[in-house]
Amino acid sequence: MRKASTVVVLFLLLIVVSVLALFGSLHTRYATSVVNFIANQVSNLTIQIENVEYQSPYQLTLHGVELSTQPEPMFIETANIWLDPEIFNGTKISIASLQLSGMQLQKGVPNIRPLSFVKVHQIAVDNLDFSNQEWIVRGLKFQIKQPVVSDHPVWRWYGEIQLSADQIYWQNEAFNHTLLDADIFADSKKIYGLSFSWRGGTLSGQAEWKDGRWSVVNAALNELTVTKNDWKTLKKFKWASTDSSEIAIKRLDVLRSDLEFPSFAMVQADMTLEDIRFPFGLWKQPSGSISLNAESIDYADQLWLEPALEASFSPDLITVHSANLGMDQGYIQVNGEFTPDTWHLAQLNLTGIEWHTDSELSLTPFKEQIDRLANLTIDQLSVKRAQYIDLESEPKRQISGLNIQGNQLDVLRNGQVGLWQGRLALTANSANFGKLIGSQLLVEAHANAGISYLDKVIIPVNDGLIRAQGQWDYRQHSRPWALKFQGDGIPIETLQYVHPLPLDLSGLTDTQFELSGLSGDTASFNHSVSGFISTQFRDLTTASHFAALMDPSIPLELSKKEPEPVSVSDFIIDVDRGRITMQESRIQGGDFAGSIHGNVDLVNADKGNITLMLKGECGEWMYQPLSSAPITREDCQTLEKLIP
Repeated sequence: MRKASTVVVLFLLLIVVSVLALFGSLHTRYATSVVNFIANQVSNLTIQIENVEYQSPYQLTLHGVELSTQPEPMFIETANIWLDPEIFNGTKISIASLQLSGMQLQKGVPNIRPLSFVKVHQIAVDNLDFSNQEWIVRGLKFQIKQPVVSDHPVWRWYGEIQLSADQIYWQNEAFNHTLLDADIFADSKKIYGLSFSWRGGTLSGQAEWKDGRWSVVNAALNELTVTKNDWKTLKKFKWASTDSSEIAIKRLDVLRSDLEFPSFAMVQADMTLEDIRFPFGLWKQPSGSISLNAESIDYADQLWLEPALEASFSPDLITVHSANLGMDQGYIQVNGEFTPDTWHLAQLNLTGIEWHTDSELSLTPFKEQIDRLANLTIDQLSVKRAQYIDLESEPKRQISGLNIQGNQLDVLRNGQVGLWQGRLALTANSANFGKLIGSQLLVEAHANAGISYLDKVIIPVNDGLIRAQGQWDYRQHSRPWALKFQGDGIPIETLQYVHPLPLDLSGLTDTQFELSGLSGDTASFNHSVSGFISTQFRDLTTASHFAALMDPSIPLELSKKEPEPVSVSDFIIDVDRGRITMQESRIQGGDFAGSIHGNVDLVNADKGNITLMLKGECGEWMYQPLSSAPITREDCQTLEKLIP
């Protein structure tokens, strides 16, 4: 635009010359010679005009105009000049219209200043091909009404502009079929219509310069394709205006477009943005809304299927009116209000969700928001047919057919996790924690005014039943709590998950405990926990030789035997304000006998003593888990009895 429009300046000079000879010679066969002679006399350029035609009373047509410009000669097929009926307007020569057509400028346009004593009311350029170091333009057509010379680096002419181009090539990007209708003046800019084809799609819009920034009144992107690598190129663009770093978008429609951004990608996206400011600050939008539908969104290494979103923005507040996200298995529905540190979910539904710890689904991209989160409330929570599988941890664990219903939940308050308010019910078809396998689980809880009640836990297991009840008071800083538990038929191997057992034992335990205390911090817990734990053992067996305990060098295949019964008397623990006393429990096996007892003060746990002592035919074996050398052995020499 800037380069092409300077061509007009050259013809303003011709206009002046032509006016001088117009009425004296234009009606004669000498018109061409006269115009050529006068033009070369008043110009420092060599000008050659093949033919001059005059159509009375105001039109002058020049054919085959060649000018000796630098860095290359310029040739114009036709120049039409329409004179103003009042040709002399004050001190200026008045030209109604100037039209140029058929030009090629392959090395740019000379910077020629217009003539100050000529007033042109309309300039039109037709079929211009232009190129320089930054621009390549093919098939350029434009007209400017009431043109005024500008020193702006891009808009060389102010005025009412209409422009079209077959192709504009700029900064390695091709913009095809460009159309522009705009009023561009020094103090105001208004684009009534701009459209072009780019990267397989079409872009159109209206905009205006207002209050020191660009405001996009309406814009549409249709079937656009932009990749991640494209953004690297776009970031290097030297944009047309640096007067403002902010753009206000009143409405932007994106239709059937594939867009890859540095952190996420959308396929076949339909999106509408209203009253949005760019650069986009998530928590800094003064107002605005977004409506989004897509075939898929790739974010956080997870493919979200058929997402749909309706949301609005205000400072430090995002209101999600509705959001639906599909996954390979299941979908999520949510609506609510979000601030940087508080989430209030009016509704959260998760249906058919499968969470595998070894899958690509990760919360890492949300870590910053989650770490900042201090308050979380959920009016209605519904989880249906969910599944959780963790095959990476030991023991392996999973839960299937999980259903959760929650009402008026307050689960995070001032950074403290807990059930502060509301009602919660959980059921599951099956669950396992290592060898502890349960089915038809039921958990019910409720909270009121900061006091949380574990109303019911019922977990049928293969050989028994687990039940529990409890209470936590979150109102007090000390967090008093109480828990009752009864578990019948729990595999003894489950104890391995708490602390490794020195013996290879199989069988079942029946455990009951009632404990209470304070949970405000570790110190208050250690000073306050009180109650009892009672465990009975049944159907215990061991496949370990006592001699193998005494001599770990015995090969594994020789250290095992056919399982033999083991009897253990009731295991009773008394807890008084953090002081744990383990009453002596007797142990009897096929080739060993012994006991376990001890005491631990949680305040000074390193000074406690727990001793498991076993005696057999070939010696004595002792296990003290709190000692720096937990295992000691004495006198074992009878290996012959182990190997016949």
